[in-house]
Amino acid sequence: MEKEQVIHLIQNAFPENDISMQCNIHIKNLDNAKSFWSKIYQADLHWKDDYLRDLFPKSVFVKLPIISDNVKNGESDDMETLRELERTLKTITKIENDFINMINNVRIPHFTTVHSYYVENITDTLQGGMVSKNLVGKAFATEYIPGFNEKQVLRLMDALAGLHFWSITNAHIWRQKFGKLDTIDKGCAAFFYDSVMQFENIRPDWFKDKVSPLKWGFTEKFAEASMLAAIIDFQFIHSGRITEDILRILQIGISPEDRKLNKDK
Repeated sequence: MEKEQVIHLIQNAFPENDISMQCNIHIKNLDNAKSFWSKIYQADLHWKDDYLRDLFPKSVFVKLPIISDNVKNGESDDMETLRELERTLKTITKIENDFINMINNVRIPHFTTVHSYYVENITDTLQGGMVSKNLVGKAFATEYIPGFNEKQVLRLMDALAGLHFWSITNAHIWRQKFGKLDTIDKGCAAFFYDSVMQFENIRPDWFKDKVSPLKWGFTEKFAEASMLAAIIDFQFIHSGRITEDILRILQIGISPEDRKLNKDK
């Protein structure tokens, strides 16, 4: 059933071609995609015509909004819990799809995104999903520990600066759709603030009275629009504060050694 959905999505990504007649498709489940809620597939496209082979991609990345084993393994077997996760996934999938449709042909300074060929929302008749450029073998995940190095953090800061610049100057485009995100646990805001506040105690000579004035950005009023997701994954995209992204990266996105060496920059 899932492979049939993958083929359906690919056909819609390249509607001018009869996929079944002009292309042989080899589908592989990427079961090592640890960070994804959804099920992830790589589809290798073996075009039968030289012209099509030069015109279209030879491989694509496909995401299906079906709860992955990564999530199931971390949750109970309670069916109501799984149904709630499925409802949440449906909500954040629509958020991601709407955002991708909005920016797919937009150039945002320093903010590199992955081109999507087709996105489909879940409806009464459609199962939903996404077909995008395949970066397998070209891009790699960084482990949570030890985290990013200094160069990676600065590059990510540039990307976020570009996104915030674009969002501020184009607020009329996205504000109505991405005003808040109710699916994020309201307790996350307090957790982030308490974690970042430790900087004031660890190095008061650098951070004394620097973090506490930003508490307003972590209150429950803003918890509905909590964290920004990875650049290749926009399921948690929302309106929010620039300082939220910066402080969160500084808190969890860099190794202890690099953090100590660069706190004064």
